[in-house]
Amino acid sequence: MQTEFVPVPKDLKGHVIGKGGSVIQDIIQRSGAEIDRDEEGFTVRGDAQQIARAKSIILEKVVSKKKVFIKQFANSFLYTVEPTVSDRPMGVSRFLEFGP
Repeated sequence: MQTEFVPVPKDLKGHVIGKGGSVIQDIIQRSGAEIDRDEEGFTVRGDAQQIARAKSIILEKVVSKKKVFIKQFANSFLYTVEPTVSDRPMGVSRFLEFGP
């Protein structure tokens, strides 16, 4: 039996554990690995295939939560900017219009 540690930020551990431990129990069932949690993440025990499967699922949960957070964060900063004189490319002192 092998052991591997999977670090997970504290603010995302709850997403991996789930309400009442439902998500972590699902990961244990799907991977066949034994999983223990501590302050910095999760210790995964099993054969190489079980560990790889459990790590993959754990990291998938973390990445999906980070993507949602980043998307929400980015959306909160979306706004439009009206062009001003200071928006000219550097070194351009004036624009010339061509055409009829």
